[in-house]
Amino acid sequence: MDDPLITKKDSLSLAEKRLQAQIAMEGEERRNAREEIIRKEREAAEKIRQEEELKKKQQFEKEKIEKEQIEQAARIQQQREQISKQLKQQVEEVRDNSIGLKTIRTLKFDQDNLIKTQNISLVGIAIKEEERRKQRQENSSLSSGKNLKILLASLVLILISLGVGSYVYYFYYAASIPAGILPGKGVAAQSMLFTETYRTVDTSSVTTDDLINKIIKNEIRNPPDLRLGAIENFAFTKKDEHGIGTPLNTEEFFKVINAPAPDSFIRTLDREYMYGILSSAENAAFIIVKTEAYDKGFAGLLEWESTTMTKDLYVVLTSQKPDLDLLTKKFEDLLIRNIDTRVLKDKDGIIRIVYGFLDSDKTIVVAGSRQAFIEVLNRFNTPRPLAQ
Repeated sequence: MDDPLITKKDSLSLAEKRLQAQIAMEGEERRNAREEIIRKEREAAEKIRQEEELKKKQQFEKEKIEKEQIEQAARIQQQREQISKQLKQQVEEVRDNSIGLKTIRTLKFDQDNLIKTQNISLVGIAIKEEERRKQRQENSSLSSGKNLKILLASLVLILISLGVGSYVYYFYYAASIPAGILPGKGVAAQSMLFTETYRTVDTSSVTTDDLINKIIKNEIRNPPDLRLGAIENFAFTKKDEHGIGTPLNTEEFFKVINAPAPDSFIRTLDREYMYGILSSAENAAFIIVKTEAYDKGFAGLLEWESTTMTKDLYVVLTSQKPDLDLLTKKFEDLLIRNIDTRVLKDKDGIIRIVYGFLDSDKTIVVAGSRQAFIEVLNRFNTPRPLAQ
């Protein structure tokens, strides 16, 4: 009896020989047609495979973006809850403290108390007050000579203090201000750190577009007479009703550079600010502001970065317009010189906007490059150098 395995093997071998014989016997035209069919089937299969891989990749990217959006929303919600919790706690503390406040003592309160507790009449109180007045007059006449000596000694001390203060100001502080830029003529320098030069721009008769396009852009691209590594303090002023130039406050500054920051952020800021330009291989500007409430200030920054910060600040920090890629990019966390920062990187991984707190909770800097941020940080932590 034949082995079924051997029989099956013989059948496959015979079929293979028949196929080879058929291929050998077919003409050139039929062979080309058959190979073309096989090639098209392979191309179709490869196309299907590539489409499936593309769909998987798109689905993965979509899920990744959705995950990031959920995480971002969760972080913002957590920060809001934390801020709300702290505010409630502060309100409770104020309420608890107010409960324990004692009655404020006044002259009328003391008089009423004497009448009630000691049964003293208003006439008795008047007599005692007259006796105290006479006693004060006698003491004043006895010590008038002593008071005159004390007055003269105090006057001498005041004059000496004024002299020392003037010496310190003119030899140490005024000497560090660039030549030709002295306070007292309607313009006060708002400089939170040492700078090599100081420039004033009167915004009273300049529109916002002109200010950005003609002045800030040109100044960033080519700071005149500014060596590499030097910083120019760029001050914005307006004329008051007397025609005297006065510095803009922080809210006016953001309006004049056409950067509508969220009200929740602006309301936390101090009037003091600084706008500077660093001369480097790739010139960049920076803005320094101070917040009076860290939690609300930081929450306002996060709100701004998630909406229009790039569009609002990119031009005044780099003199360039942001492309579509930058406008859709998200900020990310980065540690720079042990400072927690938020950065915006372009498609090549270069930092284009960076912001963070120079100190623990008050002074904020927003810069147009990593180099500008580091230079500001170094100068902020370094005492102002004395003039040589």
